[in-house]
Amino acid sequence: MCNFDQYFPLGLASGEAFCDRVEIRKTILRNINSCRHTMLFSPRRYGKSSLAEKVMEESGLPCEKVDFFVAKDAKVIESHIVKSIRRLIGKVVSGPEQALHIIKDSLKHLRPKVEVGTAGLNIEFELTSPDVATNILDVLSALEQIIKKRNTKVIMFFDEFQQIGQLAKGMSIEGAIRHVAQETKNIAFIFSGSNRHLLATMFDDSNRPLYKLCDQMNVGRISEDDYSQFLNHVADKAWSQNLNKKVLAEIFLITERHPYYVNALCSKLWSFKTAPTKQDVRNTWEKYVLSERSRAITELDKLSATQYYLFKDIACGRTKDFRSREYLNKTGFLSSTVTQALNQLEKKDYIYRCNDEFLIIDPLIKSSLQYFSEDAI
Repeated sequence: MCNFDQYFPLGLASGEAFCDRVEIRKTILRNINSCRHTMLFSPRRYGKSSLAEKVMEESGLPCEKVDFFVAKDAKVIESHIVKSIRRLIGKVVSGPEQALHIIKDSLKHLRPKVEVGTAGLNIEFELTSPDVATNILDVLSALEQIIKKRNTKVIMFFDEFQQIGQLAKGMSIEGAIRHVAQETKNIAFIFSGSNRHLLATMFDDSNRPLYKLCDQMNVGRISEDDYSQFLNHVADKAWSQNLNKKVLAEIFLITERHPYYVNALCSKLWSFKTAPTKQDVRNTWEKYVLSERSRAITELDKLSATQYYLFKDIACGRTKDFRSREYLNKTGFLSSTVTQALNQLEKKDYIYRCNDEFLIIDPLIKSSLQYFSEDAI
Protein backbone atom coordinates (compact mmCIF):
# COMPACT_ATOMS: atom_id res chain seq x y z
CA MET A 1 0.00 0.00 0.00
CA CYS A 2 1.30 3.47 -0.93
CA ASN A 3 2.45 5.77 1.86
CA PHE A 4 0.56 8.96 1.10
CA ASP A 5 2.45 10.99 3.71
CA GLN A 6 4.99 11.67 0.96
CA TYR A 7 2.39 13.84 -0.78
CA PHE A 8 1.72 15.89 2.35
CA PRO A 9 5.08 16.72 3.98
CA LEU A 10 5.21 19.01 7.00
CA GLY A 11 8.67 20.16 5.95
CA LEU A 12 10.05 20.82 2.48
CA ALA A 13 7.78 19.82 -0.39
CA SER A 14 9.55 18.39 -3.42
CA GLY A 15 8.86 16.08 -6.32
CA GLU A 16 5.22 15.01 -6.55
CA ALA A 17 4.45 16.70 -3.23
CA PHE A 18 5.08 20.15 -4.71
CA CYS A 19 1.83 21.85 -5.68
CA ASP A 20 1.42 24.61 -8.28
CA ARG A 21 3.16 28.03 -7.86
CA VAL A 22 3.58 27.97 -11.67
CA GLU A 23 3.50 31.72 -12.37
CA ILE A 24 5.70 32.79 -9.49
CA ARG A 25 8.21 30.07 -10.43
CA LYS A 26 8.36 31.46 -13.96
CA THR A 27 8.95 34.97 -12.62
CA ILE A 28 11.75 33.87 -10.29
CA LEU A 29 13.41 31.91 -13.11
CA ARG A 30 13.29 35.01 -15.32
CA ASN A 31 14.89 36.98 -12.49
CA ILE A 32 17.64 34.37 -12.16
CA ASN A 33 18.39 34.43 -15.88
CA SER A 34 18.78 38.21 -15.80
CA CYS A 35 20.51 38.25 -12.37
CA ARG A 36 17.65 40.27 -10.94
CA HIS A 37 17.49 39.47 -7.24
CA THR A 38 14.31 38.20 -5.56
CA MET A 39 12.90 38.57 -2.07
CA LEU A 40 10.17 36.12 -1.01
CA PHE A 41 8.07 36.91 2.02
CA SER A 42 5.11 35.35 3.79
CA PRO A 43 4.30 33.99 7.25
CA ARG A 44 6.11 30.84 8.34
CA ARG A 45 5.05 27.48 6.89
CA TYR A 46 3.71 28.92 3.65
CA GLY A 47 6.23 27.05 1.51
CA LYS A 48 8.79 29.76 0.68
CA SER A 49 11.76 27.44 1.12
CA SER A 50 10.09 24.70 -0.94
CA LEU A 51 9.37 27.24 -3.68
CA ALA A 52 12.94 28.56 -3.76
CA GLU A 53 14.43 25.06 -3.82
CA LYS A 54 12.03 23.97 -6.57
CA VAL A 55 13.08 26.95 -8.70
CA MET A 56 16.77 26.29 -8.07
CA GLU A 57 16.27 22.69 -9.17
CA GLU A 58 14.46 23.83 -12.32
CA SER A 59 17.18 26.36 -13.16
CA GLY A 60 19.84 23.66 -13.44
CA LEU A 61 22.43 26.10 -12.08
CA PRO A 62 24.90 25.52 -9.24
CA CYS A 63 23.21 26.76 -6.08
CA GLU A 64 23.53 26.92 -2.32
CA LYS A 65 21.08 27.55 0.48
CA VAL A 66 22.10 29.38 3.65
CA ASP A 67 19.58 29.05 6.48
CA PHE A 68 19.91 31.78 9.10
CA PHE A 69 17.05 30.55 11.32
CA VAL A 70 19.30 29.60 14.24
CA ALA A 71 22.04 32.15 13.49
CA LYS A 72 22.06 34.41 16.53
CA ASP A 73 25.32 36.32 16.12
CA ALA A 74 27.50 37.79 13.38
CA LYS A 75 30.24 35.12 13.55
CA VAL A 76 27.68 32.37 12.96
CA ILE A 77 26.33 34.33 9.96
CA GLU A 78 29.88 34.64 8.63
CA SER A 79 30.54 30.91 9.11
CA HIS A 80 27.32 29.92 7.29
CA ILE A 81 28.06 32.18 4.31
CA VAL A 82 31.71 31.13 4.02
CA LYS A 83 30.85 27.42 4.12
CA SER A 84 28.19 27.84 1.44
CA ILE A 85 30.62 29.72 -0.82
CA ARG A 86 33.25 27.01 -0.35
CA ARG A 87 30.71 24.41 -1.47
CA LEU A 88 29.55 26.57 -4.38
CA ILE A 89 33.07 27.09 -5.68
CA GLY A 90 33.57 23.32 -5.55
CA LYS A 91 30.50 22.92 -7.78
CA VAL A 92 31.61 25.53 -10.31
CA VAL A 93 35.20 24.46 -10.97
CA SER A 94 36.01 21.00 -12.26
CA GLY A 95 39.23 19.03 -12.57
CA PRO A 96 41.98 19.18 -9.95
CA GLU A 97 44.55 21.16 -11.94
CA GLN A 98 42.00 23.65 -13.26
CA ALA A 99 40.49 24.06 -9.81
CA LEU A 100 43.82 24.74 -8.16
CA HIS A 101 44.81 27.29 -10.79
CA ILE A 102 41.50 29.22 -10.80
CA ILE A 103 41.02 29.23 -7.04
CA LYS A 104 44.57 30.22 -6.13
CA ASP A 105 44.62 32.92 -8.82
CA SER A 106 41.28 34.42 -7.72
CA LEU A 107 41.68 34.07 -3.97
CA LYS A 108 45.29 35.07 -3.41
CA HIS A 109 44.41 37.53 -0.64
CA LEU A 110 42.45 34.79 1.18
CA ARG A 111 45.37 32.35 1.08
CA PRO A 112 43.25 29.42 -0.08
CA LYS A 113 44.08 25.84 0.72
CA VAL A 114 42.71 23.33 -1.74
CA GLU A 115 42.67 19.58 -1.31
CA VAL A 116 41.31 17.18 -3.90
CA GLY A 117 39.97 13.94 -2.52
CA THR A 118 37.44 11.24 -3.33
CA ALA A 119 34.66 13.48 -2.00
CA GLY A 120 35.68 16.33 -4.33
CA LEU A 121 37.28 19.67 -3.57
CA ASN A 122 37.89 20.78 -0.01
CA ILE A 123 38.54 24.53 0.05
CA GLU A 124 39.65 26.52 3.09
CA PHE A 125 39.98 30.31 3.37
CA GLU A 126 42.14 32.30 5.73
CA LEU A 127 39.95 35.19 6.86
CA THR A 128 42.35 37.85 8.06
CA SER A 129 40.01 40.64 9.11
CA PRO A 130 38.43 40.79 12.58
CA ASP A 131 35.44 42.46 10.91
CA VAL A 132 32.69 40.03 9.87
CA ALA A 133 31.31 42.27 7.11
CA THR A 134 34.77 42.62 5.53
CA ASN A 135 35.24 38.85 5.47
CA ILE A 136 31.80 38.30 3.93
CA LEU A 137 32.55 40.93 1.27
CA ASP A 138 35.90 39.24 0.52
CA VAL A 139 34.46 35.76 0.00
CA LEU A 140 31.47 37.00 -2.03
CA SER A 141 33.81 39.05 -4.23
CA ALA A 142 36.05 36.02 -4.67
CA LEU A 143 33.06 33.92 -5.71
CA GLU A 144 32.10 36.57 -8.24
CA GLN A 145 35.62 36.53 -9.73
CA ILE A 146 35.63 32.75 -10.10
CA ILE A 147 32.24 32.36 -11.74
CA LYS A 148 32.93 35.34 -14.00
CA LYS A 149 36.04 33.53 -15.27
CA ARG A 150 33.97 30.37 -15.71
CA ASN A 151 31.33 32.40 -17.64
CA THR A 152 28.47 30.85 -15.70
CA LYS A 153 25.81 31.79 -13.16
CA VAL A 154 25.07 30.57 -9.67
CA ILE A 155 22.25 31.03 -7.17
CA MET A 156 22.61 31.91 -3.50
CA PHE A 157 19.47 31.43 -1.41
CA PHE A 158 19.46 33.20 1.96
CA ASP A 159 16.59 31.78 4.05
CA GLU A 160 15.16 33.46 7.19
CA PHE A 161 17.18 36.48 6.17
CA GLN A 162 15.47 38.76 8.71
CA GLN A 163 17.78 37.30 11.37
CA ILE A 164 20.58 39.49 10.01
CA GLY A 165 18.48 42.60 10.49
CA GLN A 166 18.24 41.93 14.21
CA LEU A 167 22.01 41.90 14.77
CA ALA A 168 24.03 44.85 16.03
CA LYS A 169 26.34 44.42 13.00
CA GLY A 170 23.44 43.62 10.69
CA MET A 171 23.63 46.78 8.58
CA SER A 172 27.32 46.31 7.82
CA ILE A 173 26.63 42.71 6.70
CA GLU A 174 23.75 43.99 4.55
CA GLY A 175 26.15 46.53 3.06
CA ALA A 176 28.69 43.82 2.18
CA ILE A 177 25.99 41.78 0.42
CA ARG A 178 24.70 44.81 -1.47
CA HIS A 179 28.21 45.74 -2.64
CA VAL A 180 28.43 42.47 -4.56
CA ALA A 181 24.73 42.06 -5.41
CA GLN A 182 24.34 45.43 -7.13
CA GLU A 183 27.31 44.83 -9.43
CA THR A 184 27.16 41.12 -10.19
CA LYS A 185 26.13 39.67 -13.54
CA ASN A 186 26.74 36.12 -12.36
CA ILE A 187 25.19 35.62 -8.90
CA ALA A 188 21.41 35.57 -8.52
CA PHE A 189 20.40 36.13 -4.91
CA ILE A 190 17.12 34.87 -3.47
CA PHE A 191 16.22 36.24 -0.05
CA SER A 192 13.43 34.74 2.02
CA GLY A 193 11.96 35.45 5.43
CA SER A 194 8.90 34.97 7.58
CA ASN A 195 8.86 38.24 9.54
CA ARG A 196 7.35 40.65 7.06
CA HIS A 197 7.86 43.72 9.22
CA LEU A 198 11.57 43.11 9.75
CA LEU A 199 12.02 42.40 6.05
CA ALA A 200 10.15 45.58 5.15
CA THR A 201 12.55 47.51 7.38
CA MET A 202 15.54 45.93 5.64
CA PHE A 203 14.37 46.27 2.03
CA ASP A 204 12.01 49.28 2.03
CA ASP A 205 13.83 51.73 4.31
CA SER A 206 15.86 54.17 2.19
CA ASN A 207 18.46 54.34 4.98
CA ARG A 208 19.23 50.62 4.79
CA PRO A 209 21.81 49.09 2.39
CA LEU A 210 19.37 46.67 0.71
CA TYR A 211 16.83 49.36 -0.18
CA LYS A 212 15.16 48.60 -3.54
CA LEU A 213 17.65 45.81 -4.28
CA CYS A 214 15.09 43.09 -5.02
CA ASP A 215 11.96 42.17 -6.85
CA GLN A 216 9.67 41.51 -3.86
CA MET A 217 7.12 38.70 -4.05
CA ASN A 218 4.43 37.77 -1.56
CA VAL A 219 4.08 33.98 -1.44
CA GLY A 220 0.35 33.61 -0.86
CA ARG A 221 -1.94 30.64 -0.41
CA ILE A 222 -2.48 28.20 -3.26
CA SER A 223 -5.77 28.62 -5.12
CA GLU A 224 -8.76 26.30 -4.63
CA ASP A 225 -8.60 25.21 -8.27
CA ASP A 226 -4.95 24.21 -8.06
CA TYR A 227 -5.41 22.47 -4.71
CA SER A 228 -8.49 20.63 -6.03
CA GLN A 229 -6.53 19.32 -8.99
CA PHE A 230 -3.66 18.20 -6.76
CA LEU A 231 -5.85 16.57 -4.07
CA ASN A 232 -7.99 14.76 -6.64
CA HIS A 233 -4.84 13.41 -8.26
CA VAL A 234 -3.75 11.92 -4.92
CA ALA A 235 -7.32 10.79 -4.16
CA ASP A 236 -7.40 8.86 -7.42
CA LYS A 237 -4.21 7.08 -6.39
CA ALA A 238 -5.68 6.23 -2.97
CA TRP A 239 -9.33 5.43 -3.68
CA SER A 240 -9.67 5.50 -7.50
CA GLN A 241 -12.04 8.46 -7.33
CA ASN A 242 -12.14 12.22 -6.92
CA LEU A 243 -13.10 13.81 -3.63
CA ASN A 244 -16.65 15.07 -3.24
CA LYS A 245 -16.83 18.81 -3.86
CA LYS A 246 -18.27 19.35 -0.38
CA VAL A 247 -15.28 17.53 1.11
CA LEU A 248 -12.88 19.75 -0.79
CA ALA A 249 -14.81 22.85 0.28
CA GLU A 250 -14.63 21.74 3.93
CA ILE A 251 -10.86 21.17 3.73
CA PHE A 252 -10.40 24.66 2.28
CA LEU A 253 -12.77 26.25 4.80
CA ILE A 254 -11.12 24.70 7.85
CA THR A 255 -7.49 25.12 6.79
CA GLU A 256 -8.09 28.39 4.92
CA ARG A 257 -5.69 26.90 2.35
CA HIS A 258 -2.75 27.47 4.67
CA PRO A 259 -0.20 25.08 3.05
CA TYR A 260 1.12 23.60 6.30
CA TYR A 261 -2.35 22.84 7.65
CA VAL A 262 -3.67 21.48 4.36
CA ASN A 263 -0.83 18.94 4.53
CA ALA A 264 -1.32 18.28 8.26
CA LEU A 265 -5.02 17.54 7.77
CA CYS A 266 -4.70 15.61 4.51
CA SER A 267 -1.94 13.37 5.82
CA LYS A 268 -4.51 12.11 8.34
CA LEU A 269 -7.43 11.92 5.88
CA TRP A 270 -5.39 9.83 3.44
CA SER A 271 -4.93 7.17 6.10
CA PHE A 272 -8.65 6.31 5.69
CA LYS A 273 -9.51 3.13 3.79
CA THR A 274 -12.27 4.94 1.90
CA ALA A 275 -12.58 8.52 0.68
CA PRO A 276 -13.44 10.83 3.60
CA THR A 277 -16.80 12.52 4.03
CA LYS A 278 -17.40 16.12 5.05
CA GLN A 279 -18.00 14.95 8.63
CA ASP A 280 -14.75 12.97 8.56
CA VAL A 281 -12.93 16.19 7.67
CA ARG A 282 -14.54 18.05 10.59
CA ASN A 283 -13.88 15.27 13.09
CA THR A 284 -10.28 14.82 11.98
CA TRP A 285 -9.57 18.55 12.23
CA GLU A 286 -11.11 18.75 15.72
CA LYS A 287 -8.93 15.86 16.91
CA TYR A 288 -5.89 17.56 15.42
CA VAL A 289 -6.70 20.88 17.11
CA LEU A 290 -7.14 19.08 20.43
CA SER A 291 -3.80 17.30 20.00
CA GLU A 292 -2.10 20.67 19.36
CA ARG A 293 -3.78 22.39 22.33
CA SER A 294 -0.53 22.89 24.25
CA ARG A 295 1.04 24.68 21.27
CA ALA A 296 -1.97 26.96 20.99
CA ILE A 297 -1.73 27.78 24.69
CA THR A 298 1.98 28.57 24.32
CA GLU A 299 1.23 31.02 21.50
CA LEU A 300 -1.68 32.64 23.30
CA ASP A 301 0.33 33.03 26.49
CA LYS A 302 2.59 35.44 24.60
CA LEU A 303 -0.24 37.94 24.25
CA SER A 304 -1.19 40.73 26.62
CA ALA A 305 -4.73 40.72 28.02
CA THR A 306 -5.89 43.32 25.47
CA GLN A 307 -4.22 41.52 22.56
CA TYR A 308 -5.80 38.24 23.64
CA TYR A 309 -9.27 39.78 23.91
CA LEU A 310 -9.04 41.33 20.44
CA PHE A 311 -7.53 38.16 18.97
CA LYS A 312 -10.35 36.05 20.39
CA ASP A 313 -12.97 38.42 19.02
CA ILE A 314 -11.39 38.21 15.55
CA ALA A 315 -11.37 34.40 15.76
CA CYS A 316 -15.04 34.40 16.70
CA GLY A 317 -16.10 36.54 13.76
CA ARG A 318 -15.62 40.22 14.55
CA THR A 319 -13.07 41.45 12.01
CA LYS A 320 -13.50 45.26 11.97
CA ASP A 321 -14.83 48.36 13.72
CA PHE A 322 -12.67 47.81 16.80
CA ARG A 323 -12.46 51.54 17.42
CA SER A 324 -16.18 52.12 17.12
CA ARG A 325 -17.99 53.70 20.08
CA GLU A 326 -20.08 50.55 20.43
CA TYR A 327 -17.01 48.30 20.79
CA LEU A 328 -15.09 50.66 23.08
CA ASN A 329 -18.13 51.01 25.37
CA LYS A 330 -18.59 47.24 25.42
CA THR A 331 -14.94 46.45 26.26
CA GLY A 332 -13.95 49.52 28.25
CA PHE A 333 -10.81 49.87 26.09
CA LEU A 334 -9.36 53.18 24.99
CA SER A 335 -9.10 53.72 21.23
CA SER A 336 -5.32 54.18 21.55
CA THR A 337 -5.02 50.89 23.47
CA VAL A 338 -6.92 49.03 20.75
CA THR A 339 -4.77 50.58 18.02
CA GLN A 340 -1.56 49.61 19.79
CA ALA A 341 -2.76 46.05 20.45
CA LEU A 342 -3.84 45.52 16.82
CA ASN A 343 -0.52 46.91 15.58
CA GLN A 344 1.38 44.50 17.82
CA LEU A 345 -0.71 41.52 16.69
CA GLU A 346 -0.01 42.44 13.08
CA LYS A 347 3.70 43.07 13.71
CA LYS A 348 4.04 39.63 15.35
CA ASP A 349 2.23 37.98 12.40
CA TYR A 350 -0.79 36.84 14.37
CA ILE A 351 -3.15 38.79 12.11
CA TYR A 352 -3.11 40.54 8.75
CA ARG A 353 -5.21 43.21 7.08
CA CYS A 354 -7.43 42.45 4.11
CA ASN A 355 -9.15 45.61 2.92
CA ASP A 356 -10.73 46.99 6.09
CA GLU A 357 -10.78 43.68 7.98
CA PHE A 358 -8.36 41.95 10.35
CA LEU A 359 -7.94 38.21 9.74
CA ILE A 360 -6.02 35.52 11.63
CA ILE A 361 -3.01 33.94 9.89
CA ASP A 362 -2.89 30.60 11.74
CA PRO A 363 -6.12 28.55 11.34
CA LEU A 364 -5.15 26.16 14.14
CA ILE A 365 -4.92 29.00 16.68
CA LYS A 366 -8.19 30.38 15.32
CA SER A 367 -9.92 27.01 15.70
CA SER A 368 -8.50 26.60 19.21
CA LEU A 369 -10.11 29.86 20.26
CA GLN A 370 -13.39 28.83 18.64
CA TYR A 371 -13.51 25.29 20.06
CA PHE A 372 -12.43 25.91 23.63
CA SER A 373 -14.02 28.23 26.12
CA GLU A 374 -11.95 31.01 27.67
CA ASP A 375 -11.54 28.96 30.84
CA ALA A 376 -10.30 25.96 28.84
CA ILE A 377 -7.63 28.05 27.14
